[in-house]
Amino acid sequence: MFLTLARYARSPPPDKWWKRRYVYNNTWRFWGRHRNCYKIAIQSMQHAWRAAKRGRREKKRFVRGLWIERLRAASEEHGLSYQHLVVGLDMAQVQLDRKVLSHLAIYEPKTFKSIVEIARISYGEGLMAATGKQPEGVSLGSCTGTRGSFKGDLWSYCKCRNVRGGLMFAVFAMTTSPRT
Repeated sequence: MFLTLARYARSPPPDKWWKRRYVYNNTWRFWGRHRNCYKIAIQSMQHAWRAAKRGRREKKRFVRGLWIERLRAASEEHGLSYQHLVVGLDMAQVQLDRKVLSHLAIYEPKTFKSIVEIARISYGEGLMAATGKQPEGVSLGSCTGTRGSFKGDLWSYCKCRNVRGGLMFAVFAMTTSPRT
């Protein structure tokens, strides 16, 4: 009994051990004293976390720039600048983000061409022209749900959002066969 009590009094409390174990588990791949010495390991771990957070932010910035570059190239392929595409889609109340537009430009070129036509019409003549005259092979339909999809020969790839009580348009490209 006496020896057990003496060993218990000398050992560090479990919280301190787990705290150090957590730091060492996060710094096991570092080099030299940055992994063994507790004080230096804490500083290295915090520095690594700051760098990782900065890297996550830079990655988001880089990916957004990549989407914009892809959209710029795809819209200029159809004879419209990127700025006119964005402003035209905003005027036509097409609520597609850059990620979806970039994906459409790569994998669904006919749909993207229809979107560019809508942006061109709405940018050139205003919103009423965009809703009045429809480009060939395009149907403008209103969406009310969180994701718009029509069954039959029309299909939707857009993210439809409710716009503060206003009417929002979704773009549907005509296809020869229905999608499942």
